[in-house]
Amino acid sequence: MAKIETQLFSSIRGKVKNVCFRLRKNGVIELSKNRIPANPKTEAQLTQRDKYRNCVKKWNSLSEDEKQQYEEQAEPLGLSGYHVFMAECLKKEEAPPPETLNGYELKITETWEA
Repeated sequence: MAKIETQLFSSIRGKVKNVCFRLRKNGVIELSKNRIPANPKTEAQLTQRDKYRNCVKKWNSLSEDEKQQYEEQAEPLGLSGYHVFMAECLKKEEAPPPETLNGYELKITETWEA
């Protein structure tokens, strides 16, 4: 990956052949080889995609006032309200614990919230 700082242009993004350009929030343009992500379609990956999809639906169903509250929370962090919401939502959407751990059977008899 290469970082580009130039006066020739203030914004560039997209792909040219196998090269990808990204403009970061700090104004730095990154140049890298175009990546094609792996898609093994494992059960864990599909579960994570379902959790993500559910959180996006929840974000889209929020009112403008609710979204603005997240934007205000996110500003000091240098993030968007969407990113803060998604982080919170994905933590809540955690998958249930496995039924076994290192070969030992797990039995949950009591739960509590921290």
